[in-house]
Amino acid sequence: MAELVGKVKGRLGASVRVWVDRPQGAVTYVAGLWPAASFGVRLYAEAVARGLERASEVVVPSLRSGQALADGALWIWKLVEEHFPGAIQILDLRHAKEWVWKVADAVWAEGVA
Repeated sequence: MAELVGKVKGRLGASVRVWVDRPQGAVTYVAGLWPAASFGVRLYAEAVARGLERASEVVVPSLRSGQALADGALWIWKLVEEHFPGAIQILDLRHAKEWVWKVADAVWAEGVA
């Protein structure tokens, strides 16, 4: 694990420490046209093969559409809860804005009382 240290703008002398866990060996992917249940099993098996039991923390991020597992779809969050209980699930700002917009539109749309 590598440690990166940087200065925080606007705060004299303050520093930020970030720990980056770099993959050991080749980076692997799980992809296919499977039902969600089959994908979940294959994803979990790959995580175990890559050392899941050694992880002190599991994070499922959503970076950009098409580049990560989580995009806010309910089936993905359920899959993560089933196979990676206790994992931290992060939704990227773009998808979060989409969900907030849907809620706002449902509550305050024209014709909604």
